[in-house]
Amino acid sequence: MVKETPSTTETPASERDAVAQSGASLSRSNIIGLAVTALALLALITVLVVRLQQANQAVSSAPTYPLVGHVAPDFTAPVWNGAQGQTVHLADLKGKPVVLNFWASWCAPCKEEMPALQAGFDKYRASGVVFVGLAFNDTQSNGQPFLEKYKITYPAGPDENGKTSIAYGVTGVPETVFIGRDGRVVSKTPGGVSAEQLDAGIQQLLK
Repeated sequence: MVKETPSTTETPASERDAVAQSGASLSRSNIIGLAVTALALLALITVLVVRLQQANQAVSSAPTYPLVGHVAPDFTAPVWNGAQGQTVHLADLKGKPVVLNFWASWCAPCKEEMPALQAGFDKYRASGVVFVGLAFNDTQSNGQPFLEKYKITYPAGPDENGKTSIAYGVTGVPETVFIGRDGRVVSKTPGGVSAEQLDAGIQQLLK
């Protein structure tokens, strides 16, 4: 009986070469794909870095309140919610921290911030902080009832000729200016001021 020896089929050299070439092509494709992905990521990172730098430059070059660090412009104003003939004179308040608020009875955000201002006055008056309100483009017939409605007890009255508002660079109400004991402007909060913003501004004055 003759045993049949199983025949082994060898892969032709041409097929081996084709497989090798296919593997080499696949490897090259993978390398190229990875390289393209890496370049795309690098480009994206570069764009992000450039934009962050531009944003930082924009913030650093943003205009600041020009009066900061300068002596606060002096003013004298009659007081609507005080004794008859009472006035408030900023120069007389030197040595005390001052919160100067520009407001108007016709101003909606002013109505919203009044409770926070009165609460801030009640909270910090024992620390020697003085609050003053100056009415912008308003009349006593409208402003005085407004003060009574919101139970404002710190001195508030008119900027009678508008010169004080101009001196402080007021472009619209409300605006709140924080003045240090040395009579210099420390900061300004444009728009309605919140209790948190008041606290932060006053804490700067009390340092």
